[in-house]
Amino acid sequence: MGLDLSSIPVFDGHAHNLLLPAWLKEYPIEGIFTESTDREYLKSFAGETLAFKRSLKDIAAVLECDPSIEAIRNRREKMEQAELADLYFKKANISGVVLDDGFWFHRTRPLEWHSSFVNTYRALRIESLAEALFENSISFDSFLSDFRDALLNPPGSVVAYKSIIAYRSGLRIGSHDKRAARDGYLVEKERNTGRLTDGRLLGFLFKLTLEVCRGRDLPLQIHTGWGDSDLDLRESNPLHLKPLLDEDKYSRTRLVLLHCYPYTREAAYLAAIYPEVYIDFGLSVPLLSVAGMEAVIGEMLEIAPVTKICYSSDARFMPEGFYLAATWARRAVGLSLERSIQCGELTLNEALKAAARILKENSEGLYGVARSVKGES
Repeated sequence: MGLDLSSIPVFDGHAHNLLLPAWLKEYPIEGIFTESTDREYLKSFAGETLAFKRSLKDIAAVLECDPSIEAIRNRREKMEQAELADLYFKKANISGVVLDDGFWFHRTRPLEWHSSFVNTYRALRIESLAEALFENSISFDSFLSDFRDALLNPPGSVVAYKSIIAYRSGLRIGSHDKRAARDGYLVEKERNTGRLTDGRLLGFLFKLTLEVCRGRDLPLQIHTGWGDSDLDLRESNPLHLKPLLDEDKYSRTRLVLLHCYPYTREAAYLAAIYPEVYIDFGLSVPLLSVAGMEAVIGEMLEIAPVTKICYSSDARFMPEGFYLAATWARRAVGLSLERSIQCGELTLNEALKAAARILKENSEGLYGVARSVKGES
């Protein structure tokens, strides 16, 4: 059965904004159950995973309808988006959420809208910031100066920076200097695609961000492990970051390795070796089977301190994802910790304290928001 952790609020360390109403019909609900964006996959295969079939039952229980995609669609269409958001956020018992609004920025609700339902904070996506500044930049030096200034003076709601360099050039961050970054900038200007991918430029900006993070004492969230089809999974292994972690210049900069799967053990190893490395199991929960979710959390607990494992949902576009992730994180963590009790590793009291750390307290401490969540002084 697992420990009953239903009374513990979760702090969602990484998620994305909900879609604007105009875009809801363009994004099928099946999309929240898979990382695939292929229309044929969504139509023919997304509904055949264990996670999908389980999630339909969970959603139907909340909406009080039949556990079919058609019934759920019909029920959702009769409700306002704000009504759905309020319902799911309350059911999820979320104390706060850090939103990365750099994903489909012009198609999603602003940060402030979400604050009506939950304490909301922001992770500033550095690649999106760089692309916005790059578009109108006239020289590499002016671009670099503007990028640094924007990092040093973010909006007040920013509690972390976020990098998706794994998607663009991979996690093998080379030893590129300013001259190489300038060459990369010129190549990108010639390409003029609006999407930065040159590893020399991105790696330099990544390292600059690490320096700013250390100076401002803010963590950097890094996408690792699985993702959409435009990600090369081979290049998103968090072990590629080890040479960087071994540089004194970047030590003591807190890093949060997001997602991690299928490199869960590799990420847990880094968290067990480097004091500045934290890990999270977002996306795996709730997109894997029950056995898969329990295995991911179990692999992290094999070696990583419970004070360095964090909860996030990576939910996006629709509020169901926030609820499903919170619900199954409690259950999967409860299953893993109950096994530790049975094995004599933890007492019941120790297990409950570990659960609170993983689900809520670790992230609140990382992002410095423990005193600002609702109901706390």
